Amino acid sequence: MEKLIYDNDNRRKTEVFLMFIYSIYAIYMIMAAVRRGWDSWVQYVLIAGLFFAWLICVSKCRDYLFRVKVSVAIMQMGVVVYTLCSDGISLVLPVFAAFVVFVGLYGESTVIYYTVFSTVIIFFVHGFILKDVPLATTDDILLFLSQIGNLFLLEYVMYVWVKRNSDGSKSLLRAIEELKEVENRKDDFLANVNHEIRTPINTICGISEIILKEDLPAHIREDIVNIQLAGRNLTTAVSDILDFSELQSGNIALEEEAYNITSTINDVINMATARKNDKQLELIVDCDATLPSVLQGDEKKIRRVIMNFVDNAIKFTDSGFVSISVGYRKEAYGINLMVSVKDSGIGMDESGLEQLFVSFNQVDASRKRQEGGLGLGLAISHALVHKMGGVITVKSRTGRGTTIKFVVPQKVLDETPIAAIDNKAEVNVAVYIDMEQFDMVAIRDEYSNSIMNMVDQLRGKCHICKNFAELQRREKIDDFSHVFISMAEYSAEKQYFDELSDRTKLVVILDRFEEKDVDNKNILKIVKPFYIQTIVRVLNGLYDTPGKMKNEKSGRFVTKGVHVLVVDDNRMNLRVIEGLLSNYKINVTSAMSGAEALEKIMATDYDFVFMDHMMPEMDGVETMHRIRRIPGTYYQRVPIIALTANAVAGTREMMINEGFDDFLEKPIERSVLERVLKRHIIPERIICGEDKIDDSKKEDGNVAKEDESFAALGIDVSKGIFYCNGEENFFNVLKGYCADGDEIGKFAEQSFEKQDWKNYTIAVHGIKGAMRSIGADVISERAALLEQAGKKELIEYILENHEAFMKAYNDFFEKLRESKIINPNAESTCDRREEMSKLPVLEESEFERIVSEMEQVMYLLDGEKLAGYIKELQKYQYGGKELKELLEPIYRKIEMSDYISAVENVVRIKNKLSGRER
Repeated sequence: MEKLIYDNDNRRKTEVFLMFIYSIYAIYMIMAAVRRGWDSWVQYVLIAGLFFAWLICVSKCRDYLFRVKVSVAIMQMGVVVYTLCSDGISLVLPVFAAFVVFVGLYGESTVIYYTVFSTVIIFFVHGFILKDVPLATTDDILLFLSQIGNLFLLEYVMYVWVKRNSDGSKSLLRAIEELKEVENRKDDFLANVNHEIRTPINTICGISEIILKEDLPAHIREDIVNIQLAGRNLTTAVSDILDFSELQSGNIALEEEAYNITSTINDVINMATARKNDKQLELIVDCDATLPSVLQGDEKKIRRVIMNFVDNAIKFTDSGFVSISVGYRKEAYGINLMVSVKDSGIGMDESGLEQLFVSFNQVDASRKRQEGGLGLGLAISHALVHKMGGVITVKSRTGRGTTIKFVVPQKVLDETPIAAIDNKAEVNVAVYIDMEQFDMVAIRDEYSNSIMNMVDQLRGKCHICKNFAELQRREKIDDFSHVFISMAEYSAEKQYFDELSDRTKLVVILDRFEEKDVDNKNILKIVKPFYIQTIVRVLNGLYDTPGKMKNEKSGRFVTKGVHVLVVDDNRMNLRVIEGLLSNYKINVTSAMSGAEALEKIMATDYDFVFMDHMMPEMDGVETMHRIRRIPGTYYQRVPIIALTANAVAGTREMMINEGFDDFLEKPIERSVLERVLKRHIIPERIICGEDKIDDSKKEDGNVAKEDESFAALGIDVSKGIFYCNGEENFFNVLKGYCADGDEIGKFAEQSFEKQDWKNYTIAVHGIKGAMRSIGADVISERAALLEQAGKKELIEYILENHEAFMKAYNDFFEKLRESKIINPNAESTCDRREEMSKLPVLEESEFERIVSEMEQVMYLLDGEKLAGYIKELQKYQYGGKELKELLEPIYRKIEMSDYISAVENVVRIKNKLSGRER
């Protein structure tokens, strides 16, 4: 593809260059016509020819060959005019020979025929009309014939030369097209491999997680953990292959957007801590406090590069340290973001450094096989950094560790530093961390440098105590606001520090497993790794109670008087988005179709619109275009933000080019949502510093994380809480899903029965996004496969897999409704069976009678009476199932006046329990 673009670019340059050469010739001819007194029509013909030749060239009319033919015909006319006006053929022949060579430079063999035609005309005119060719003697005739022969020979040579070059180019273009086709087939294959591998791997990891909750012998537990780790490594390897393929094909595009660098650093620290696992490593983070808080660039790729380097450092460092340093240098365009990852690992020699960023390379093949990996991570990082206009440098010595640095240019949107002390006058800090606790000198140096950098950048009063005696002495004469120590110092002098915590704010820096060893409620505990912003939050008093950190508020906000429209055909997705936006006190109106969205936006002015791009009947793109066509300035300017679960490379650019103002990937991450909200809400309506999101709910109880019901259902609870923004929202969404799951499944079933593959694809697309939002990855992946099959019209795959998918989907919701997640007071299975055995069995005829009466009441819109029927049915069992729990979600539909769906759900439950539903 690049060769094809290069070839077209070369043709264009040749075309323009030859036009300039012809222009010089034409201008010279016009001047000669004036000077020699030729007829005036000659000048006009030359001027007109030059004008039209340039017009054809500049307008890029039709294709290249057409423009060349027209241009050569015009130029040929100019040469013929010169022939008619010249004093003899001896003056014409050199000019015409040069013209033949000139035409050959276009690289098109067909235009050589034009010169043959012109040759015949020239010799005919001069030999038989003007008769200025001497033919009196045999020598004259031979000279004339040799001139004709030489011109024809020149034209033949030029034709052969151009033809060979042209045939070679065409062969090359055919080869390029074939390679493009192979590349596309490879991309399709890799995408299918991705889906086919991820689904069983997610299942393996999920089942492993369930098994690990059981009481297992140590050797079996170790085997299961190894299976789980192998599954995760395989998933990472597949992702690396896909990313590398996209980079090789040039399909990865940069997504420039505003981002909070603090969020990026926090994400990297959290992921690095998880990667470290049980390794005896010190993670050290040194971040410049004056770093601008909001930058513009491709945050996802920057985070990916940092994590690749950190992951590599942890992988090849068994003991010692891994340090992450983040700094910057101001430039005219913004800043150069500088990131360094240093480790004390095995290092490498010069030959290893030369091969470090080579694809599929393994510097130490034997070690790499032990640690895992394809050797693609660093090659991908190298390509991404260069794609962003940055550079990478590496220093390493065998046995001495490695330092990798990269620099990428970023624009600055907010100069506010990421960390600053609010009231420096009130802050007086003492730091006592005995570096002798670390055996490795390099660890001492890294920690010392990090602490000194913090002190220099914050510019507050700080005293670094070298030993315990110095701390005791200074504490008697100085009124410290905060004293920072590590767990080693606390353990050595526990009584002293417990007493000190009564009169000053004592902060202990410790490892996570050491938290339980500090039971003094007056002591604030900071879990390693710590960095500048953690320290500043402590100094600024951002904590709720001693021993528990408060949420950082600098990035949190609520809104005032903001009203948005959310459009999505999937009610479950609407619940998630409404829950997320409610945290910011945003008033939400929802619409479940493009037509409904048009109705509502014409009745009410919203601050902006969230629009799902994939909906039945009228999709998001068409709806957005229809809104823009409504007369009125408001409809041209209201921000419309695309929502999509298909965030492949270039999706953002495609959506923006279609006319959307912004783009959000589903499931929605809170940090990304906040950036979008800040871009489209006027500053006057944003109230900073208020924290509507109560994260304490995430920390208290941890019912969600401990309940085995989630694992049994295949729900990754941490993902669900993350995407729903808290446990409370997560549970609310799950309860809502219980009410709406059947409705969405019904849409997929109806589309399948009608063989309406377009709407079927939309239905499974909605299921994919909804399941991913609650962490049900296995079902989400299966829906994704069916969606891909629908898009590629692989009907046979859909026919083979639909029934199994719908069974898994319906079983998921049935188990969810019966679980303690939805019914916390649910009895055990044995108790429930015993209780159910006491319930009367509802006869089928009686059930049909009640359903028939409900259908009549439905048309009378009597919700109270419908609820009465549900209450009556809940007293029975039917088909071996207790109706109470199964019918509970229907109350919600009645409350929402959705009487038709309520009755349809009762009928569906009856048919399913009777064995009549597929």
